[in-house]
Amino acid sequence: MKKILLSACAVLVASATFAQSKMAELPKESAIKFVANDVPVNYAPSSLVAAPAPFWNNEFDNSADWTTYDAINGGLQDWVIGTAAPTGSYSAPMGAIASTSAANGFALYDSDALGTSATNQQDATITYNGTVDCSSYPYVNINFESSHRMFHDSVFVEVSNDAWITFERYQVHASQGANDQSDNPEFVSVNITSVAANQVAVSFRFHYEGEWDYAWMVDDVNFTETPDNLITTSQEVMGGWWAAYQTVGGLGQDYTFNPLSQIAANPYSFESVITNQGIATQNVTMYVEVTEDATSAITYSSSNPIALTASQQDTFVANSTFSPTNTGLYTIEMWGDGDSAMTAVTTKSTIVTDYVYGKDLNSATGSWRLSRTVGNSTTKVPGAFEIGADFDMYADEQLYSIDAHLSGYSVPGAQVYVTLYEIDPTGNTDPIPLAVSDDYTVTVADTNSWVSIPFLSTQSLFAGTEYCIAIGGYLTISDSAGISVSGSGDFSVDRMFDKDDHYQATTPGATWYTIGDIPMLRMNFNPGNVNAVSDLKQTIFTTYPNPTSGILTVKLGEVVKYDVTVNNVLGQIVFSTTTVGMNTTIDLSSFDKGIYTVELKDDNAIYIEKVIVE
Repeated sequence: MKKILLSACAVLVASATFAQSKMAELPKESAIKFVANDVPVNYAPSSLVAAPAPFWNNEFDNSADWTTYDAINGGLQDWVIGTAAPTGSYSAPMGAIASTSAANGFALYDSDALGTSATNQQDATITYNGTVDCSSYPYVNINFESSHRMFHDSVFVEVSNDAWITFERYQVHASQGANDQSDNPEFVSVNITSVAANQVAVSFRFHYEGEWDYAWMVDDVNFTETPDNLITTSQEVMGGWWAAYQTVGGLGQDYTFNPLSQIAANPYSFESVITNQGIATQNVTMYVEVTEDATSAITYSSSNPIALTASQQDTFVANSTFSPTNTGLYTIEMWGDGDSAMTAVTTKSTIVTDYVYGKDLNSATGSWRLSRTVGNSTTKVPGAFEIGADFDMYADEQLYSIDAHLSGYSVPGAQVYVTLYEIDPTGNTDPIPLAVSDDYTVTVADTNSWVSIPFLSTQSLFAGTEYCIAIGGYLTISDSAGISVSGSGDFSVDRMFDKDDHYQATTPGATWYTIGDIPMLRMNFNPGNVNAVSDLKQTIFTTYPNPTSGILTVKLGEVVKYDVTVNNVLGQIVFSTTTVGMNTTIDLSSFDKGIYTVELKDDNAIYIEKVIVE
C-alpha cells in the first residue's frame, strides 16, 4: 500500500484549530439517492434569524441583467441562467436549487457537465450589469441563496466600488471538504462594509474557479444594512471537535449511536462557533439543553461569556459535560445569547445504546460502490474498494460484528466482507489490518437494509486506540454491492481504500483516500448477537465434497441439535432439515449450478459455510 498525501488540515475558523490529519482527496463519487425505511436521526440545520429588509434585490428572472464570462474555455464552459438542474453524471444528483424564487430562474455553473477531464481548468464569472447605491448605508451585507458541492473548486462573491479597477473577493462555502454538499439552499450573508459602505456605485459578481468539479447554483441576491445586533451559530458539535478533544485526545467525533461504556469514559461535550455579524459588541454565552425523550428529564449547561466585536467569531465550550445513564433517544438544543441578540436554536439527536457504536444519521442519502468500472463498453476496467469509518475507543470493548447498511442496488449473490484496522494517530503509516471476516453473500432481503457481518473470532479493542471498520467488495465487471452513506463528514473521519489502483493516482499502487460522506457502518459489541457466526474452521461442521456435483454431506463436530437450511444466491431456502450429531446428506443435483449457503442454527448462534455446485 502506498500513501499519496498525509498533512495537517487548515484552520477552519479564526479561533478554532482543527488538528486532524488528512489523506489524499478522493475522486468524485455520484450520490445515488433513495429512501430508507429507518426512522431518521437527523441534524436539524440552524434556522435563520430574521434579517433586515433588503434595500436592493435581484431574482435572476431577467438574463439581460447579467453578463457571463468564461476566462479559459472561450465561452464553451460558462454560467447559464434558467430553471434547469445540473445534468452532469456527478452533479445531477444535487438537483435544482430549492431557492425562494427558483421558478423564475437562477444562475448555474455546472462544472461537471461542462468539464471534459480531470485537468480541465475552469474560471468563469457572472456579473450584475448595473450598480447598487449604498451611499446611505455605513454598514452593508450582500446576501444570497446558494447550493454548492465541493470537490477542488473555490467559489467567491467579488465586490468593487470603482468599476473593477480594484475589488475585494470573499470566498464562500470555504469550510466544505471534498465531496461535501451545502444545504439546499444555504443562506449566505457576507459583510462587505469595507468596500461598499457609503458608496454610490457598488458592482458585484459571482466567480467560479475549479477543474471539472460538481456545480454551484445562486439565486435571490440582495443587499441589506448590516444590523446593529446579530449573532449566528455554526459548527455545533456534541463530540468536542474544536476544543475539548484536544485535551481528551482522539478524533473528537460526534457519535449518534453511543454505548454507555464509551459515554462513561468520554461524556458528551458541547461546542459551537458563534459569530457577531452585527455592528455592536455582544457579550455572548452559549446554552445547551438536553432532553431525555423517554422521561422528559432536562439537563442544562452553558459556556463562559465571550465579548465579540463586529465580525468577530470564537469557539464556545459548555462548562459541563453530559453522562446519561439510561439508553434511549436524547434531543440536544444549542444556541447563543448576547446583550441584544440571540442565535437560532440548533437541534441534534443521539441514541444511547447498550452495544451499538455509530456516527451515521440513520437515514441513507446516498452510497459508495464497492466495485466499479472505468472506460467505455469495450474497454471497461474494474476496480474493487473498501469503504471505512474511523472510531475512537475510550473504553476497552469486545467487537463481535460490523453492522452495515447495504445499498438498494446491491446484487443478490454478490460477496462482501468486513475488515478491522488500527489507525496510526500520527498519520505516518497506512491503517494496519487486524482482522477480516469470511465472505458474506448478499441476499434479496439485504438490499437497502442492515446486515450484521461477524468476525471469525472476537476482537479486543483497547481504550486510547483509534480503529477503522471497513466493508469491501471484489473486482468485477458489474457493480456488485454498495454501502449506504448518511450525513456529511464535516465532523467525521472516513476513508476509501482503492485496492486495485482504479483511480491511478500520482503515486501508483493501492491507495487510501478520505471521503466526505459518513458510511453507514457501526461497531456491534453485543456478545449475544444471533448473527455471530463462529469460525468455519473450528470443526462445528464441515461439508464435503466441496465443490460438489450435487450430493454433499454435512458432518457435525459435536452432538448438538441443529436446524439445517440451504439457501441459493437469492436467499431462497432450497432445502431444510434437522440433524443431531450425525452426517446429513443433501441432494442439490436438481438445482442450478452456482454458490449455495449451508446454515446450521441452534438457540445461540448461526454457523455458515458456502458450497459450490458444479
